[in-house]
Amino acid sequence: MPRPVNRNLTQRMRQTLYALKRQYGERIDVYKLISTETDVRTGVKTLVKDLYPIHYGIVMPARSNRSGAKNVSEIAANKEFVFGGTFDTSIRTFIIDRRDCPTLPLLNSDDWIVYSGNKYQINTVDSFEVNAGWVITAKQLVGEVPEQIYLTPADDLLCLTDTATTE
Repeated sequence: MPRPVNRNLTQRMRQTLYALKRQYGERIDVYKLISTETDVRTGVKTLVKDLYPIHYGIVMPARSNRSGAKNVSEIAANKEFVFGGTFDTSIRTFIIDRRDCPTLPLLNSDDWIVYSGNKYQINTVDSFEVNAGWVITAKQLVGEVPEQIYLTPADDLLCLTDTATTE
């Protein structure tokens, strides 16, 4: 027997998501990887992907973390502390309201998000209890240029003109 739905909880979740969208709402694009194919002769990789534009996705501030790569001499000799290269990683949390994109399928680690011209690889996806939305944790891929799909309305592409003559 299914549990009864707590209508008060559902209403509170919707109100909270609405308030967060008003305060932190930004345009984000969610890309779902459908398939990938590599030509063995040329090495060209072809991606088939779907775009799900979210007009008011909740974008939380990024958390920066400095990571270091140690070199072989430190590991082998361990006599001196030798630094390798360090790089900064940025982890950001995105919250998507289910009502903003009802056709969005289940996301996994092959999918990515493009926000403000930066590509973010999805690490974890958690869903709310009342199926109100998703909390997505993603890591920024520094230096990778996202191949974006731009959706433009047909009225922006067509130049319609009317001519009239008086007789």
